[in-house]
Amino acid sequence: MIDLMSIAKIEAAGGDLFGTLDGLYEPTDVRPEGYPDAVVWQGGNFAGDVNPVAHSMTDAYALLGTIAAIDVLGLPFYAVPMWSQYRHDTKLECLAWFGNIPATSIKWSTAGDAYVNDGDGSKVVVMGKSGNAPLRTQAGGLRGRGLGVERQRAAPNMQLPVMGHARSAQCPRRPSAARIRSPHATTLLNSCFRTLFTSMFG
Repeated sequence: MIDLMSIAKIEAAGGDLFGTLDGLYEPTDVRPEGYPDAVVWQGGNFAGDVNPVAHSMTDAYALLGTIAAIDVLGLPFYAVPMWSQYRHDTKLECLAWFGNIPATSIKWSTAGDAYVNDGDGSKVVVMGKSGNAPLRTQAGGLRGRGLGVERQRAAPNMQLPVMGHARSAQCPRRPSAARIRSPHATTLLNSCFRTLFTSMFG
């Protein structure tokens, strides 16, 4: 069984999350159209007739929930790194990788309003977010969708405010992507994981 607590500690400490997940999954030749240098992993059982889906590796509970689910199910999948620090480091390009991968895409996500390292030792709000609620990522990811609470103070042509969210103008979302964004579903998932962690680790 995958050590979820170890992964959670690495993420919380700002450790080598990329190296950790790179060691869990295999590289694949599948690439999103137009992005030959994209990072895409694969896992699960590709031996059967089941079509693989693409998962985004985001933050906090959503990251751990995705890792746990794909490990338990054993179905074929592709995975794209998309947690806050990685989105910032790639200047949001990894969003385009996920949006253009040739598979049905599933994204469990937190709010994503996180502070990240900006390369010069300073802490900044992750690119593509307003930073009005950085703690929501750790608190469970309720988004306030459509309430207009995430107004952007963004550089030109970097983000577009859509449905109350920051979105890259250069990274359009693929219409066929299956996104699970219900706040009620997210709350239920978070509750399940809190109960699981409490029972496992006191």
